[in-house]
Amino acid sequence: MNEDHRPLNLNPPITKQRAALPKSPPRFAEMLPEQKKVSEQVRKKLKPLEKRFYQLSPEQKRAVFLKITHNQMRIDLSGTGLRVFADGDTVTLATIKEGNLDKLLKKLDEFEKAQPERGHLKNEALFFPITDLTEGDPLDRLSEELFENYQALIKQDSLLYEIELMTDGDGQNAKERKVLRELLLEKLQATITINGTIFEHETVGPFIRVMLRTSGKVFKKLVEEPEWQTKIIRFEFAPEFETFHTIITDFSVGKVQIKEPEESAATICIVDSGVTDKNQFLKPVVKSQLSKSFVKNNNNPSDEYNHGSGVASLAAYQDINISSGAVNEAKSWIANARILDANNLIEERLLSVVLKEVVEEYVKHGIRIFNLSVCIKNKPWNELSRRAAKRSSWIARRIDQLSKEFDVVFVISAGNLTLNSVTDFVRNQGASYPTYFQSEECKILDPAQASLAITVGSIVGSTTVVASGNSSPMADRNLPSPFTRVGPGLVGEIKPELVEIGGNWLNVPGTGNVTTNHGLDLIVANNKMTPAIYHGSGTSYAAARVSFKLAKILSELNVATNESYISAPLLRAFLVNSASIKRSNAKNDEITQFASSFSSVGSLSRILGYGTPDQTKAVYGDAYTVTCYFQGDLSVDDVAFFRIPVPVELKNSTGDKLMHITVAFAPDVHQSGLKDYLGSRLKWRVFRGDSTETDILSAMSKPEDSIFDEESDPQEDAVDLLLEGEEDDETESNVKELKKSRFGIQTRSKGTVQHDVFKWTQHKEHYSKNDYILAVSLYKRWSSKQVPFAVVIRLEDSSNTIPIYSKVRAKLLAAQVRTKT
Repeated sequence: MNEDHRPLNLNPPITKQRAALPKSPPRFAEMLPEQKKVSEQVRKKLKPLEKRFYQLSPEQKRAVFLKITHNQMRIDLSGTGLRVFADGDTVTLATIKEGNLDKLLKKLDEFEKAQPERGHLKNEALFFPITDLTEGDPLDRLSEELFENYQALIKQDSLLYEIELMTDGDGQNAKERKVLRELLLEKLQATITINGTIFEHETVGPFIRVMLRTSGKVFKKLVEEPEWQTKIIRFEFAPEFETFHTIITDFSVGKVQIKEPEESAATICIVDSGVTDKNQFLKPVVKSQLSKSFVKNNNNPSDEYNHGSGVASLAAYQDINISSGAVNEAKSWIANARILDANNLIEERLLSVVLKEVVEEYVKHGIRIFNLSVCIKNKPWNELSRRAAKRSSWIARRIDQLSKEFDVVFVISAGNLTLNSVTDFVRNQGASYPTYFQSEECKILDPAQASLAITVGSIVGSTTVVASGNSSPMADRNLPSPFTRVGPGLVGEIKPELVEIGGNWLNVPGTGNVTTNHGLDLIVANNKMTPAIYHGSGTSYAAARVSFKLAKILSELNVATNESYISAPLLRAFLVNSASIKRSNAKNDEITQFASSFSSVGSLSRILGYGTPDQTKAVYGDAYTVTCYFQGDLSVDDVAFFRIPVPVELKNSTGDKLMHITVAFAPDVHQSGLKDYLGSRLKWRVFRGDSTETDILSAMSKPEDSIFDEESDPQEDAVDLLLEGEEDDETESNVKELKKSRFGIQTRSKGTVQHDVFKWTQHKEHYSKNDYILAVSLYKRWSSKQVPFAVVIRLEDSSNTIPIYSKVRAKLLAAQVRTKT
């Protein structure tokens, strides 16, 4: 939390910094005479390469790469037909993608003939820095240490080292890239089979990093033979630290530090199979006086099944770090409500009744967060179950009733697909990852459809494979875990709302088998004292990580705001407002490729929700980002107008302007039936400062049947959230309403927590003629009661040039003074 930039009331400060890339200065006039000289030098270097290249066979061409030396950090080779695989400060290595140098030569022609425009020449950033351009040597791919000792190393009987492989093509989609990676690993395995061993490998996009042991003779073969020159792009000595397998085998608690949370930290109630408080990681965080068994005829609150302990450890620490000397500092306390027996069952009791007893017990101790990583097997919340259970969903209904009555937040796991079910998809149904997510069998498990709960799915955190030959991880980092489940929720809303790291699975090439792997799992606390840890994967652990973040946000809000009480809707709003889809900077990255695998799931918000929350940003502010909040009550048929000061000075910003808005509310839920499950529904819209109250009331008074129709597909008209979202340049044609957003009104308006992001590049002065308006309206279904609701707004200038925090704060203070007078 930044003490100088606390949350402002209207809403608390959640910040997201983006450093704007500085524009390159114009070339000095004295550089222009160098244009001809540079072009001649580069052409002289390219001419013999071009001649030689045309004499090579297609197979020989694939083994050729270029070594480009330059006098500045990195050069831009986009559009040249070259594919960079090693990008150093002064040396770039690149393969020739299309079998010729035509595109590079065209770029050179354009540079040679270019006339200065605004102090620049076309393609100057590419050619001016080049000092040399030659055909690469196989030894150029070696690290300095390997290069210096190469002649001695190729004579050794055994050598441990790492290589980085690159597939021949980019691959049109994630599935194609996966096949290319598997083929490459199979070829590598065949090459080193007699005298080599693959220990671990990790994949990122088209690249594979492999640790292996071979003889020096095989090492020489991989370095020098043409078939590997553009497939293995880097050789390095294995780093001098223990492998994952060695670390977890040799681990002892004495090698790490464990610290309990601060006294003021929030407490999370783990509703699960129990928590073993004698475990060294759990002993400092479990409040033993708040450990209780709700299992019939069993008063032992300890974990006999080995699930709740692992969940509790991630809820307290977020991650367990077992590296020697690592510090594991807990950020939340744990209360233990055991509801499952040693067989992972609830014998002779109704889960809905047990949950009521749990909440009634722990709210007496001020606990606000309940982690339920327990779902009902073989009960997906899909079309079939909804048709067969129109008056059912008792457990989800009870969770919603408890959330409303006691003003608490349930964090629930989405449920997991089994290894057998995924293997059946892949082997027997021909539905590979990720296309099988479209199946009704992959829907979230009851009670994950609960409307007032935060449901959590799983994404991949690691692609490191431990000792599995040429097997490969099923999914890349930040993509949905192979076992996660998908929405929508009870009334068609986005479910899961959030995703977090929960693990990955492994494909065994040629067999169709799917299996687990230690390297792809999460490390968690055991239910025993020794060994203190074990590993596993699942949405249970993803939910625990979200509970950790929610508890951290609650603790910081208690300090950062003047509120005597933080409501559950405000907690949910802060959590979701901090979420974003994790992706690389590449325009056509893994997330976008993942989206291309689907034909009917729409924007995929049913899988990734609003993204992954970031508790470090939730209650943090700076000069260029401001977060405002509000919590209160709203009556049906009323439109609440929230004034958002958007500084006129943003017209001078050269970067994107972003507004993140989250509205959460807690309506009554029906005692039975699903058609009118929620007593009221909510919708919000945003308008520029040059809008009139008449315009806004008119827009908010339109019929809402199309938005609130439970039977419609909430994905149909949504902006694809996996892309960057459409920019809203706030033109007059937009009728002064910010309409283009990352999720879209149809997608967001179904749920009890509604989030969206607006981005625009140009800001005209009259847009800030008055404050922007967030209009929030409540629509009656069957209840006329007021509902508690909360709003969180984050406004940011991505160029980091306009100090909007101070300007928004000043306007809010001025408005308060006017109100008082």
